[in-house]
Amino acid sequence: MAAIPLGLEQRDVIGISATGSGKTAAFVLPMLAYISRLPPMREENQTEGPYALVMVPTRELAHQIEEETVKFSRYLGFKAVSITGWESIEKQALKLSQGCEIVIATPGRLLDCLERRSQKC
Repeated sequence: MAAIPLGLEQRDVIGISATGSGKTAAFVLPMLAYISRLPPMREENQTEGPYALVMVPTRELAHQIEEETVKFSRYLGFKAVSITGWESIEKQALKLSQGCEIVIATPGRLLDCLERRSQKC
């Protein structure tokens, strides 16, 4: 609970706590508040997104954070997409090309996508 007001002020926060204590919500809720103040993404400005990038060390954590982010963001009409290894880069590139406000990525797959940028990833 103490981290959310700091996040809303766009301050850096480091949080260490037990599993299930709300760490994901502590950074996702301020992130969504920030994104909600930005111009809505439309087809004509999809190339300007995403508005947020969440870097995580493992695909398991990426999918967990994506699941929680989707729960919060769907009520605001925001899309979250995870891009990780061991999954089809083509399918992930398609999701990205359809536009999203939030990308949750592992470093290796993000670098892979950036290197393949000319291939629509």
